[in-house]
Amino acid sequence: MIMNEIKALKKELGNKIVIPAHHYQAKEIIDVADFVGDSYMLAVNCSKTNAQFVVFCGVLFMAQCADILGFPGQHVTIPAPHSDCPMANMADLNTVERVFAALPNNENIAPIVYMNSYADLKSFCGKHNGSVCTSSNAEKIMKYYLDQGKKVLFFPDRNLGINTAMKLGFTEKDTINSKDIGQYNDEKIILWDGFCPIHLNFTVSDVTQMRRNYPNAKVIVHPESTKEVVKNADDSGSTEYILKKIAAADDGSTWIVGTESTFVNRLAHQFPTKNIYPLKESRCVNMAKTTPELLLKTLLNIKQHIESGIPLENVVTVEPQYKKFAAQSLKQMITIANK
Repeated sequence: MIMNEIKALKKELGNKIVIPAHHYQAKEIIDVADFVGDSYMLAVNCSKTNAQFVVFCGVLFMAQCADILGFPGQHVTIPAPHSDCPMANMADLNTVERVFAALPNNENIAPIVYMNSYADLKSFCGKHNGSVCTSSNAEKIMKYYLDQGKKVLFFPDRNLGINTAMKLGFTEKDTINSKDIGQYNDEKIILWDGFCPIHLNFTVSDVTQMRRNYPNAKVIVHPESTKEVVKNADDSGSTEYILKKIAAADDGSTWIVGTESTFVNRLAHQFPTKNIYPLKESRCVNMAKTTPELLLKTLLNIKQHIESGIPLENVVTVEPQYKKFAAQSLKQMITIANK
């Protein structure tokens, strides 16, 4: 019943609205979304939409990106306004500024902030000629600056940072934890100490056990996992990469997937001719906060706003002092990623 109401309202509102949804959203939300993707694809597609109202089905930092990249007069709403991201809270502007200021010759250090962060940190990167990155383009973004002879301050996800550095041929000796900045010895990559609880949940023991259970399986994990888990997997990559890899795989192949379980279970449903299992059940409770009931409520609010001018609810608005430079760092990411 609720889904029918959502579909009817969506049809009535037409091109006035667009519904982006992250891969980790529940199937019911995915089914009514206009486009689905990882954080990078959502940022790109949101920057291209002409809809007056963006109804963002994801977590708060993603909706902020839609507002940063939106056009004047566009409104971004989020059905679940309390859908936070623990990792995004592991780096704050004051601490990042203090660490950056403590680095010698910091004019030669490029700050790279993971998409899983709030607008003030994206703005910080824009001000200092740095960039945002996502798991799908972190390697390309980091390489871009290192190839210029710059050093990199990468935050907030340590695991993505070290896994990316190792893909580029660096070792842990080339990195330093931002907490140890007092012992900085000209390392090329300064890593924050943040993490994703969903992906930190995976262990080497999990990989070993699943290989015993499924000897012919390929293990693919998200690079927010620890370097040990990534090393023991057959492959690693962003959510979008995992989707494309499995989509292209042979029928009958078996895959053990180390990322958010809602997405893994949907992959199993989407590709029934392949055997797809989660490395371990590990769900994002914040992604799950977006429910059909809240989506319907948001769409009804937009309809009433259009018809009678009642205030929009759960509007995501980035403060003007952050918007300009946050947009600069996001556009820098898109530019580098498309080279």
